[in-house]
Amino acid sequence: MRLLCYRLPILLGAAWLAQEVPAQDPVGPKPHVLAADEAAYFMGDNYTSASFLELRSDGTFRSIDREHMFIGEGDAGRWAQTDNGTLFLCSEHRFQPLWSGDAHVFVDAESFPALPALREDVATLLATHDAGSFSEDTLKKALAPRSRELLGASKEATRADLEALLRQIDAYVGGGLANLERLQVREHRGIVYLLSDEPWMPEEGELVAQLDTAPGQRPPYVLFRIDAQAFARETGTTQPFLYHPEMNACARERARQFHDMKPAKLDAPLCGAWPPAGRD
Repeated sequence: MRLLCYRLPILLGAAWLAQEVPAQDPVGPKPHVLAADEAAYFMGDNYTSASFLELRSDGTFRSIDREHMFIGEGDAGRWAQTDNGTLFLCSEHRFQPLWSGDAHVFVDAESFPALPALREDVATLLATHDAGSFSEDTLKKALAPRSRELLGASKEATRADLEALLRQIDAYVGGGLANLERLQVREHRGIVYLLSDEPWMPEEGELVAQLDTAPGQRPPYVLFRIDAQAFARETGTTQPFLYHPEMNACARERARQFHDMKPAKLDAPLCGAWPPAGRD
């Protein structure tokens, strides 16, 4: 009996701890799989502009760009998602840019056929120069005129950047990636958002820290999921002027002039087998 008296507080304390500290789900971001039979809407506010993505239940998508003076559709095509949350957008109008460190190539229908020549020029540069990095000025002097127009470098491109760019061009031209955009649909504390490899995209750890600190705020340059009503409301007006609100009076009239800003439709979609299984 005395032993039970000693044990009882211990048992009660253990029961109290079990009640007060329940098992918790792992904290942190995770993949989010969208319902294929429901439309999904996303918005990213970039201060002076905003971006929108509409994923329709029929497997098509459209993107909308909102500026101070206009609003319009910038792209359209097909979408699909894998079980691990990877979202693929197959554009019918635009090519994806190439990024490799500080080296980048912006591609359109006119410049796409010149990519093999650019690859040859960069490969020749690497084979004939031992430098570990190349300044923008060095690249301009070493490459052919057309390649100089295509290849850009923010400051300088390292040898590793250029070697990776060659591999990207190979996959881009021969692997059906030219107009295929890959995003990650992620969720943190019920907030669904999209991440990409674009250089201006914040690191997910930084984004999560911002969401934890201010759950009601949405950092810029990231597309967050919104509902259909918010999508209709936000795409029905132009981007508001933050510092000159008096200029917002004519926003409604500008919003009525919805523009089709898509380039001409590509001759043949280059996304390869669809849906893109195995490209996670």
